[in-house]
Formats: sequence, C-alpha cells, structure tokens
Amino acid sequence: MKKRYRFLWLLFGIFIFDSHLAVCSSPPTRLDMKRDFTVVEKVELKPFKTYDGLKAWHTWIIDGSLLYVIDHDPWNDLGTCYDFDTGKKLSVLAKHGKAPYELSDKISYKTIHVTKDFIVFVPAKTIAKTVSNKYIPVRENAIKVFAKKDMINNVPVKDRKVIIPAFPDSVWVEQATILPNGAIVAIMPPPAPDLQKLEKDARTGMEKKTLMVLGQKGVTYHETLPGDGFPEYNPSLGSKFTPYVTMKRSNARGLFRTRGNDMAVFAVDGQFMLYTFDFNSGKVKNVKRYTDILPLNGGNEVGNDMGLRVVCLEVTDNHIFCLVSGYFSEADKQSKTDRSAVFVFDWNLKPIKKFELPKLTKGYYTIPMDGSAVYFKQVDKENDKNTLLYKADLKI
Repeated sequence: MKKRYRFLWLLFGIFIFDSHLAVCSSPPTRLDMKRDFTVVEKVELKPFKTYDGLKAWHTWIIDGSLLYVIDHDPWNDLGTCYDFDTGKKLSVLAKHGKAPYELSDKISYKTIHVTKDFIVFVPAKTIAKTVSNKYIPVRENAIKVFAKKDMINNVPVKDRKVIIPAFPDSVWVEQATILPNGAIVAIMPPPAPDLQKLEKDARTGMEKKTLMVLGQKGVTYHETLPGDGFPEYNPSLGSKFTPYVTMKRSNARGLFRTRGNDMAVFAVDGQFMLYTFDFNSGKVKNVKRYTDILPLNGGNEVGNDMGLRVVCLEVTDNHIFCLVSGYFSEADKQSKTDRSAVFVFDWNLKPIKKFELPKLTKGYYTIPMDGSAVYFKQVDKENDKNTLLYKADLKI
C-alpha cells in the first residue's frame, strides 16, 4: 500500500514539475508595475529656458550641449542643430535634393537616430515597384549616415561626408542605426503580402527575420521576439494579421537603442514591453512586459486596455530610461487622464526606479540622450512659435 502511495506521489510530482516547465517556456506574461517598482519618486519640474522660434511639437533630441530640432515636413529643411544652452543656431542638419549629400527630394523621414559620432536618417516613403505587371508598394531604402562633427562645425552641406548603406532591394527598412564598429543595424517590418507572394521563389528568407546587421563580414539576419510573444492577439477578436506579422509590425514601429557593439534594447510599439538583444549570440536576453496586447482599429493596429506606451527611450552604459504615457490606474482610465512617468531599468531589465511626472498641458515630455533629466516642452500661449522648457533632474 505504501509503495502504491509513493508511486502516486511520484506521478503528482512529475506533473507539477512538467507544469512548471510549461509556464517557464511560455511567452512573457504581464507583470505588475507596482510590485516591480518599489522605489518611486514624485518629480517637480521648474522653468528652465525659453526658446524663441522653436516649436514644441517638433521632435527634439537633446544631446549634451547640443539640441537637434527635427521638422518632418518634406517641403522644409529636415532639421536644425542648436546650442542647447544658448539657443544659438549652429547649422542645418540636412537638405532635400538628389545629390548624395542630400536627402531624397520631398520625402519625409520617419526616424532619426543619433549616436556618439553619427546621425542616421531613415525615410518613411514607399514607392511603387512593378512585379509581374503589378504595382507593389516598396520601401525606398534611401538611408544616409552623416558625421555629427560636420553638422556641429557647420561644414557646407556639399562637403559633408555621407555613408549610404547598400541594403538589398527586397528588404524594407523601418529603422536603422550605426554601431561604434561601423556596422549598420536595421529593423525590418513584414513585407507587403503581394510582394511576398510574387517574389517567394526569389527571396532568401530574410522576410522571416526582424533584424539585419550589415557589417564587414557581410549581412546577417536575426529573429527577435517569436510570434507567440503576442498570445492575446486572436483573429477571432478582429485581428487581420497572424501573431508573427503582428510581432514584426509592432517591433519595427517601436523604439530601439544600442549599447556599444553588443547590446540593444527594444520597446514594442503601442505597449509597455521591453526586451534586450545580444548581437554576439543573436538572441533575446530578457523581456519585461506590463501590458496585455489587444487588437485595435478593426485589427489593423494593436494596443492595450490602459493605453500605455513607451514614447521615449534612451540608454547609458548602465541604465535604460523609458518615458511611458497612458493610464496608470483604473481611476485614470475612468477619468481619461493620461499621465506620464519615467521608468529606469538596468541592462538585465531589473527595475531600478520610477519617477512620477506631474500632469501638464499643451506640451510634450522628453528625455535627453544621457537620461540625466526630464524636460517638458510647453507651447507658449502668447506665441505658439516659442517653447517654454521645464526641467527636473533624475537622480538614481
């Protein structure tokens, strides 16, 4: 009788062990922000400076003593470099045109990545390509990399050095940056379904990857998050895309930053979800997820029940800074009060600290590249072409 009970207990133990393994190998589950972030500080912002002629709704990139203001209007110069302390104009970032040292004419640029030595411009336009007598939308990979020192020193545009990465024509590039070793890292969205079908035999499988590295040893392709990282994305709920395509779209449209030549961190579009990627191993290292993914707009987009999303992402050698906006409580959701906070992680995605930001209006929060502070760009009520800047230091 005792042997029989021991056998039953052994079977029960094996069942528990197998169940535990199933949970560990499952996609990342939603975590509790309050439980993760036990160190919380309420931030008080103070008036910092007024910038005449700089619009708050343009993209601001604060790089130490430099300020890049990006105008995404394809009919204007793409952006301007200023002295952040004085507001003095230093140079035009780039002009539109057909020359190698210019950006494609009348094309808006979706993303601009700034590194220690370079500025990378990624276009947002698609062009029509004829495949089997059909017009198929194709992303124009007119990506250009400029030396930052040429812009700071106001070198004439025609004399600036430019790197033009040679991407395969069949690859769509949504975002790109350059590593210290000169390798180009590109994030790829899923290709157009018609293009994928018509060129199926000619393609090499890179459409099944989400990240491409163009280095001295050639081109390598990597997968990042598997499709099952989106378990709630169910076609029966109105979704129009498979979990895999949804993952690629959300990954490509999100934010990412790199550290040195070996690491990157990604913030998934429309979510509070992060993961780190190791270029050496070609694998995802850690994942943090605080939102449940839901289909929106008839299944064309994804979001979550709290509207939480990472709106700004910056990194240092030791920390990852995430500016997150949305509803942080059911009370916020009921009152439709959109709030913001800065969440700090280490590179293992261990939560370090949360900075709660005050609810301010008619403006936008942003974080400098070094993560040392948080700024609020407020539209001047008397002159909407001017910006009132508020600041609070972030002490970890």
